[in-house]
Amino acid sequence: MKKLTFLLIGFIGLAGIVNAQNPQWLVYNTSNSGLPYDFVTSVAIEENGTKWIGSWDNSGLAAFDGINWAVYMPYDFILSIAVEENGTKWIGTYYAGLFAFDGINWTVFNTSNSDLPSDCVFSIAIEENGTKWIGTDAGLAAFDGINWTVFNTSNSDLPSDCVFSIAIEDNGTKWIGTIFTMAPASELAAFDGINWMIYNPSNSGLPGGMISTIAIEENGTKWIGTESGLAAFDGINWTVFNTSNSDLPCNEVYSIAIDENGTKWIGACGLAAFDGINWTIYNPSNSGLPGGMISTIAIDENDTKWIGSYGGGLAAFNENGIPVRVEENITREYLINVYPNPVNDFATLSFEGNEPGPAIVNLYNSNGLRARTWQFAKQNNGQNNFLMDFRALPSGMYFCRVHVGNKQLSQKILKR
Repeated sequence: MKKLTFLLIGFIGLAGIVNAQNPQWLVYNTSNSGLPYDFVTSVAIEENGTKWIGSWDNSGLAAFDGINWAVYMPYDFILSIAVEENGTKWIGTYYAGLFAFDGINWTVFNTSNSDLPSDCVFSIAIEENGTKWIGTDAGLAAFDGINWTVFNTSNSDLPSDCVFSIAIEDNGTKWIGTIFTMAPASELAAFDGINWMIYNPSNSGLPGGMISTIAIEENGTKWIGTESGLAAFDGINWTVFNTSNSDLPCNEVYSIAIDENGTKWIGACGLAAFDGINWTIYNPSNSGLPGGMISTIAIDENDTKWIGSYGGGLAAFNENGIPVRVEENITREYLINVYPNPVNDFATLSFEGNEPGPAIVNLYNSNGLRARTWQFAKQNNGQNNFLMDFRALPSGMYFCRVHVGNKQLSQKILKR
């Protein structure tokens, strides 16, 4: 029997990425993770890799760093999320206005304390100078941190006050998608700061007037999702993709993201990837994609696609295997023994410590999904020995995270 002893000193977080033999698909839902609700409305990724996930039904905002989940604002429907360069998260809600969160402090903007035109915030885009462009059901607002400027159908050429999507190209032009068949119209608008250009099915190649999503690729081509198909507009020419002339799985397009290779990832009644020539279609029958409409897509620096669905939770997909973040904490005052390691059936976790409260032990598999949770009462003499049952678990690498008082530590365990 091999016995491993670890002397843990200080409190230092060490993180790394594990790539070997990782799966292409992972699904996170309320049953196997800290995701608060399986109806995912929005995903944004900050520079350190943390995913910020909005959900429906008063379930709030979740943050996932690859190992840990945290849930904030569990009292409102989250409709949109954007992260600015300094790491501040901007969160649009269904009825509580706009929130800014810098990691410590929350700031709330609503119709009572600001010029935000409505407390229903559908979309947020942040331009290079830091100005936030905010789409609501009562118009478009620009906020530079001090001043608000509001555009609506009464004071501008905005075609509809219901602004559902916003994208900003490199030259600063805002592309604004409106939705709902309400007067005067639901159309696509381009605004360069002075002039407005309006596009609709009557005056352009736009296949439908209800604009649910916009993405802009590096060459400036706009990709526009509508209720009647997908359009690409290079500034002169329009190209339309629908179920009649392409492999698009359905004409209702809800989300678009573009990866570093220029491949378009299109959320509809399934997921489509289009490289400009070939289409690849993913659905629950031929992939690990969960069911439900694909409501949002974000792509991280490892080219992993984070795919939110209505009812199926959050999926992660990487054709080359999903890199899994492994964090090991070194925590003072504990002498940790895990034996045997590797383990076949049972392993003993032993440590010294007199911290108050029980010891909570979470076991995660190499995909970052929680496999087991144990809670143990600690011994009065400070020497604690806990038996962990691995018999029902498949072979592989696991990460044991122990929470004791206000301290936590992690250790790898190999199951044969």
